[in-house]
Amino acid sequence: MESELMTFIFHTVVYLGASFVLFLLGRLLYDAFNRKIDVKHELIGADNFAFTLTFVGYFAGLILVIGSTIIGPSRGLAADVLDILFYGILAILLLNMSAWINDKFILRKFSITKEIIADKNNGTGMVVAANFIASGLIIFG
Repeated sequence: MESELMTFIFHTVVYLGASFVLFLLGRLLYDAFNRKIDVKHELIGADNFAFTLTFVGYFAGLILVIGSTIIGPSRGLAADVLDILFYGILAILLLNMSAWINDKFILRKFSITKEIIADKNNGTGMVVAANFIASGLIIFG
């Protein structure tokens, strides 16, 4: 009984560790895809609520994406961790690609970055946040 509990705790810690690695990778890729944006300045210095909406929407979508890699039947710890990392990285790339598609093709009539950063347009921030969350739900399956 105690051995089963220790195994369960160990597996949980490993899954959480893999999830945190994916979350950190998602954050780094967000910064890479949005090099022109100074996240710290927009959140703290400029107190930009439109950017805050977008940023929180991205992480809500990211949590959904990471969650999609964890659910399902177990195939053993090593196979599960490899699946989590492989599908997690793929899902994070898809989430960031959906933002690029949204910017270049769907909302091409205006600059999303200008609307969120310069104009602090909360409506645009909400649309982009909703795009991240919807993409996360679609990737989640």
